[in-house]
Amino acid sequence: MSGIAGYKTIFNLKGKKAIVTGGSRGIGKALAEGLAAHGADVAIVVRSTVDRAEAVAKDIRAAGCDSLVIKADVSDEADVKRMTEEVVKRWGAIDILVNNAGII
Repeated sequence: MSGIAGYKTIFNLKGKKAIVTGGSRGIGKALAEGLAAHGADVAIVVRSTVDRAEAVAKDIRAAGCDSLVIKADVSDEADVKRMTEEVVKRWGAIDILVNNAGII
């Protein structure tokens, strides 16, 4: 296996459920799209950029994976609990967590 084409088989995430915090732009968006490109369903968690996150989720769904947007502040314990419950209710599990949100 050589080159980038080999990554498609190494990183087969079909059926996996992922959460990406800060997934509406920049590195988080690229990670959300990359996980979906390898078959994962992706929950995009944002504090304020819901419109951008909805656009990313729409692209992910168009590519054949499921996606949802959750508005939550990851520095708030109650929001994190609610976020987790929403994902588990929808998909039954969380396999991947990418803590990308910047907290200042």
